[in-house]
This record gives sequence, structure tokens and C-alpha cells, in this order.
Amino acid sequence: MPDDERYPLDDAFESDMMLTPIQRQSIERLATPNDARHRKMVSDFRFYWQHGVIPYIVDSSLDLVVSQRLQKAINEWETHTCIRFRPAIDISPENSQVVFKKRNYGCASTVGRVGGRQYANISMFCGVGSIIHELGHIVGFVHEQSRPDRDDYVSILYQNVKTGRRDQFKKYSRKEVETFGIPYDVGSVMHYGSTAFSKKGNLRTIRTNDRQIQMWIGQRDGLSFLDAKLANSVYNCSGCGGSFYGNSGGEIRSPNFPQDYPDNEECYWLIKVGQFCLCHLHHF
Repeated sequence: MPDDERYPLDDAFESDMMLTPIQRQSIERLATPNDARHRKMVSDFRFYWQHGVIPYIVDSSLDLVVSQRLQKAINEWETHTCIRFRPAIDISPENSQVVFKKRNYGCASTVGRVGGRQYANISMFCGVGSIIHELGHIVGFVHEQSRPDRDDYVSILYQNVKTGRRDQFKKYSRKEVETFGIPYDVGSVMHYGSTAFSKKGNLRTIRTNDRQIQMWIGQRDGLSFLDAKLANSVYNCSGCGGSFYGNSGGEIRSPNFPQDYPDNEECYWLIKVGQFCLCHLHHF
């Protein structure tokens, strides 16, 4: 069982996500079928880190061993994506920055960029893989098994889930979750393990529909290919695609425009406009 599941935190959403009041309200409203405005955190432009750079501070409470694990986890993200963690230069509390602090048990972090100083709590029980998982939340990822298509790949065995923990397996509707065209990933570092929130600790709570890949879920060895692809798509690591936000006009060009689109080139654009604004696409 991953460390981030072994020591669930009662004050965190889904055991390890520390949400702001606005984020928690948005998440709770995801259960309302008629409200399609609120989407998976990773798709909300407001929670992205500008240019994929995440300023951070290592609090003095973090001991050397845990600090070394943190650096290995950062290296994993920086090796496979264009996300960059940089020591904060201006440590004023009002600036967006992540503070890594020690906690007696468990692993927990905020989701995406929430504005101002935000915290990631790491205990001595958090291994490198679980810290990679928490950095995923900071980047903007939520748990993989929350996706609307999860039932096509896994089954939740609610009879084996601890009393009062069924809400840890909430599934969002297709209208509410933006996946950027990335397939469901049983091997994601953001996926719960087989016995997450098991009532007896060893009873299976998640079963893969393809029994041959049961051992894949809950891995904390590192980012999967699709984890990296999603981050690179959202943060425009490839130089093709990205985010377009605003109420005024602008232009998005496909590669090689106006010539033919290159073979095997993939671009993902997130386009968001303000309320009551219209988005017109020309030459589409």
C-alpha cells in the first residue's frame, strides 16, 4: 500500500489533498449533474503555475533524509516533463510558492497553484514515490480513479471499503472532467492502490477489469508515460498547444500553418473565456 494511503489524513480531501474553501466548494459541486462549469482541477487555468515554474521553500522542520527524498521526487518530474521547481527568490507570503513542511504522519499537499503561500506536508513515512504523487497534486493533478470512465477499467468493491470512506471513491461525470484526450491510466502514480481504505487492511477495494494488470495500480515507482504526457500537454512542454485565456481576441495557429498539419503531431489547447463571452473559431 502506498505511503500516502497508509496514513490518511482526516482533515484532507480524499486523504491527502488540502483544498482551499473555494476549491472544496467546487469539488463538492462536481456531484451536481447540471453544473458543468466546474471541472477537474488540472483543467482549470486559475490553478496552473505560470510557465510551469513552481517556486518552493524547504522549511527547516524537514530533516535531511526527507529533504533528499523530496529532491529525488523533484528530479523525477523535471526529467520527464517541462515542470520546473525553483527555490523561491521572493519569499513574501503573498507570492505563490510551496512550502514543504514536516508532519508527524501522512503526506498531503494543496492542489495546483492556489495563490500566496501554500503547503505540502511530508512525514518521515513518505517515500520518494509518495512524494512524487504529492508533487502531482501541486502540479494540478487529482486522483486517477476519479475519472468518469474509470468503470471501464476498474471496479470499486464497496463492500470492502471502511465505514465512512465510500466518498474517497467519488467519480465525476463526463461533463465535469477534462482529460485532454489522455486515456485512463491504471499505471498512473496518481491512482489508488488495490487495498485503498480497506476495512481490514488487506481486502481488495479496487479490482482491475483486466485481471492481468491488477499489480499496476497504486505504483509509486515514478511517473507513468501518460502522467508525463498529460503534464506536458497541459503545460505546453512540446511547444505545440497550451492554454489561451481571456476576454479579448487572439490567435492560435496549428504547426506549419497555413501549410498541411505535420504527420503524428499532437496539440492540446485549453481555451477559456469569461462569463457571457463568445468564442469564435475561424479556419477550423
